[in-house]
Amino acid sequence: MNKWGSDIEALEARASEAAADAKIEYFEQIDNLKKHQRDSQAKLDDLRQSSDSAWEDMKAGMEQSWNSLEKAVNNAASRFNS
Repeated sequence: MNKWGSDIEALEARASEAAADAKIEYFEQIDNLKKHQRDSQAKLDDLRQSSDSAWEDMKAGMEQSWNSLEKAVNNAASRFNS
């Protein structure tokens, strides 16, 4: 979670330097990434508080959330590099 937070902050810094028309798109993507990050953090918090029997159910959802966040960060980073 910390690495993705750092990656999002780096993208945000690069977006600030972009041309005006690109800034809007970049910051929309960054807002979406932050939402994914908050959702993943909430699932992680739930996972930490779950019982052993709920672990397997929560684990699948958490893995899906993390994969989604990772994909979104990578996609945004590749757009910023274009």
